[in-house]
Amino acid sequence: MSFKNTIKMAMLGAVMGTATTVSAANEGVNFFYGLGLGGIMIDEQVAGQDIFDPAAIGSIFIGIEEKGWALEHSVGKTADSGTINTAVDYAMTVTHTSLGYRSIEKYKTYYLFNFGKADGDVDLKGGTTLGGVVNDGDTYEGNVYSLGMGWRMAKDERLEIDYSFYSSSDVDNTHILTARYMWGGNASNEK
Repeated sequence: MSFKNTIKMAMLGAVMGTATTVSAANEGVNFFYGLGLGGIMIDEQVAGQDIFDPAAIGSIFIGIEEKGWALEHSVGKTADSGTINTAVDYAMTVTHTSLGYRSIEKYKTYYLFNFGKADGDVDLKGGTTLGGVVNDGDTYEGNVYSLGMGWRMAKDERLEIDYSFYSSSDVDNTHILTARYMWGGNASNEK
């Protein structure tokens, strides 16, 4: 074997050895589902004033996961909240489908990252427009970026705290902070 081939084999061995230590959790495709509760803040402004007050949001989600990678669909609905016009309240429905990754668990803790497509539907109560920017029933499409941290609560149960940033060309940035409890997915290796 030539020196060049020996170096290639050594490099291949090093890469394979590293890959086996960083692969996430269990083998196989697993289904998961859960509930979330948090807060949402829409940064839309008119004349330098925020249009929307922060609101509480509840969500449900389902997904499939393999080796830390997950495809997930989530639907969230806000409680009625106020706007810049005291006669007009709003509610919002947010749906998103995202591809995510959960890192390897250490001491029952892991990190998560998501990217996906999202839709936000604004329902104005008592008015049809806010500052000429937001109309009742408008749907806003954009991207959602999430990052967070999770903790293993039981063999197939996890608690996650995540921050999501929703970016759209139609409405200014939306921020969502959520606590999520999930069942299923990759089970813990710990006994």
